[in-house]
Amino acid sequence: MRCVLSAAIAMAIITGGAMAEPVILENRDIQLTLDVSDAGTPRIAKAARLGGKPIVLLTDTSDIPLSAWVPKNLVDQSTTCTGWQRLDHDMFLRAETSRPLAKGLEITWRVDLSKTGSLIRFQTLLTNGGNDGVPVEWFPIWNGAWQMDTFGDLIRYWDALSFVHQNRTLKDGENLTLASHVHSSDTKDDGKNPYWCIGGNTGAAYFGLEWCGGWQADLKAVTDGLGFHVFLPPAETQLVLEPGETIGGPVLNVLLAKGNSESEQRADWIRQRRQFSDKNYGGPPPSYPFTWNHWYSVRFDIDGAFFQRQIAAMPPYDFDYFIVDAGWYEACGKWAPDPNKFKPGEFQDAMAQIAALGVKPGIWTCPQFVHPDYIDQVPLIIDEPGFYRKFINGHLVDMAGSDFTAYLTDHVRKLRSEYHVGWWKYDQDFFTGELSRGRMRNVIALQDALLAVRKDQPDLYIENCQSGGRMINEFIVLLAQGQWIRDGGHTGRDHARSNLREALGALEFMPPWTIIRWINRPYDNDTNDDEFTRMYCRSAMAGVWGIVADLPKIPDNQRTVILEEIANYHRFNEIKHDNLYEIYPAEDGTDAAGVMYRTSDASRAAVLLLRWDTNGAFTKKLKMPFATDGIYRIGNADTGQTDNRSGEELRQEGLEISFESDQLSTIVFLNRTK
Repeated sequence: MRCVLSAAIAMAIITGGAMAEPVILENRDIQLTLDVSDAGTPRIAKAARLGGKPIVLLTDTSDIPLSAWVPKNLVDQSTTCTGWQRLDHDMFLRAETSRPLAKGLEITWRVDLSKTGSLIRFQTLLTNGGNDGVPVEWFPIWNGAWQMDTFGDLIRYWDALSFVHQNRTLKDGENLTLASHVHSSDTKDDGKNPYWCIGGNTGAAYFGLEWCGGWQADLKAVTDGLGFHVFLPPAETQLVLEPGETIGGPVLNVLLAKGNSESEQRADWIRQRRQFSDKNYGGPPPSYPFTWNHWYSVRFDIDGAFFQRQIAAMPPYDFDYFIVDAGWYEACGKWAPDPNKFKPGEFQDAMAQIAALGVKPGIWTCPQFVHPDYIDQVPLIIDEPGFYRKFINGHLVDMAGSDFTAYLTDHVRKLRSEYHVGWWKYDQDFFTGELSRGRMRNVIALQDALLAVRKDQPDLYIENCQSGGRMINEFIVLLAQGQWIRDGGHTGRDHARSNLREALGALEFMPPWTIIRWINRPYDNDTNDDEFTRMYCRSAMAGVWGIVADLPKIPDNQRTVILEEIANYHRFNEIKHDNLYEIYPAEDGTDAAGVMYRTSDASRAAVLLLRWDTNGAFTKKLKMPFATDGIYRIGNADTGQTDNRSGEELRQEGLEISFESDQLSTIVFLNRTK
């Protein structure tokens, strides 16, 4: 018996099982201790603060069995994990551990720690070392049961498309399932954005999933913390792993943010994500352009004469981008100007004119679709059983079965070289219920192709539309510059409220420069109601503002107001760069909703508010605990009136903003004087 026990201990040490030494990943901010549980599965045993910085401290004492990591038919109880190995990457401090599974498969768990900061990335990979293809019913992302020193029992997450946050307090043992189907934010009534967070007084843990497809997260309250199981359910996997093949699943990002307030923690999250994106993806720096788009003004009804009218009316607005939406092309798969709308060379000449005026042209495409008449003319395979989109008269291609990366890269290069494109907007569905090579493979094919475009076109502004916000996730937020967060062709008061409500919700988990909002056809409203026109413009300013219009239809008096608001927008944007902001939610019963941005040194601030659910005159008091000593000059953008208040007064009493009985919005700027 002693010999058997000694042999078992020796084998556990050799294979790096539960008795293997822990591995530590450490940068200047945080130390991660990785070990193997008694069940022979990995865990993040501890995340510790370094240098006295207030970063979330967590411990994981869970003993999660292999059956919770992989489908039951792949479990092999006779095996255990190898020891964690350091395999550092150019971007990360990396460690991996593996364990053999049944049917010749092997699972590898990967943990990345950013070389600076507190961003942790989790991923699993499956390898088929056997001779036969193996169906994988569902695919693991990560499991954990973390006890955290800042855990307050409150979990926040966001509904798809509406961006309304939900706060749930879980009792011990209580479960919460978050999920979305097909795309990462598929339907308003049955889907969540793939983000959630928990926090406390000195720090927060923000979770975000890098995955363009459907997903599921089962969250559970544990003592002083949170348990989570994140995975791709069967409908989102549809995978048969071929012999010799390795496939990596989605990446779960966790950011352990520091800060003494929600705004400070969120700013730390945004700052670290931006640092990661700069190094890993590249692309142009964050910006807040003013843009034009034609879609909800005339839809497909565009031609050469229409564009010449827009170009003639464009100069006063000082647009940064002029975006040509759907309808310019002959057919999906034949991305050339429609000869029924444009004379030879007319479209190219118009785009060159726009560029010569210092405005960057933009263009819309959906290269994952092909018109029935052009299927034989593109190097792509149409998916089976297939998906046909009548709206664009196109069939969805098999991205996993085609060289979609090469096709998409060439497609975008052509747009740039032939049409002076500085902004590319992609749109429409990428996945459907059944795909010939499975949902998971197609998601990976899309992400690989988008990443290749990003690397090939480092200065290109990429807009993720995907039918208005239906594919928002951490991969896309980090890779693309802008997100069309919600479709809607309406105009007027209800659209203004929709603009602001959705932008404020999105600001809770997306960087401000990614959130695009539009005003549609301002001339369809009362063009003599300057107060409404101002409010409508401001409803889109929380992030990035654009205007959808047939420009010559805007009368002189309304254009004057819009130009004034463009100036306010540019001034407002000057204070967004530190990503510090207080959100005043657009909730039923509140008097005013909006946002206050401020600089990190508290020398400047700007407030944007819209009247919400109250009538008559009122005064809204905003807390300003961040105000520093000195005198602040407070200026009203509408009246031009200024007032002086001391930083101490603002800290103690807050900032009072008054609305007149007929006033619909306000913008207030604060500047600390020397």
